[in-house]
Amino acid sequence: RPVYFEKDGSAVVYVIESVTGKIKQLDAESGTQNWAIDCADITNILSCQDAVEADFVVSPGGNMLYYVDIFGKLAGLEVAQFETQPPTESPSESPSNIPSSMPSEEPSSI
Repeated sequence: RPVYFEKDGSAVVYVIESVTGKIKQLDAESGTQNWAIDCADITNILSCQDAVEADFVVSPGGNMLYYVDIFGKLAGLEVAQFETQPPTESPSESPSNIPSSMPSEEPSSI
């Protein structure tokens, strides 16, 4: 499934071919391919195959694309170099000793 991303007035669409794992970035307005990469480009092994059978995501800042291949390997690929916000000096929420949810069942006894 294609993923649309927009930042700083530019919009792109990312596509991963499920059989080969080839990743493409397309201009969202014209459909022109900006670039494409697959595992052969990274490993120099022409017969490589990194099939993808699940959805992929683009990081909130738009710099990273993450997916899991058919072998369960998580992959992250830098796809842009947008300026990002610096991290905050303190957490956005205070830690708590109260669980966010309670267990629904007793633990099993083996």
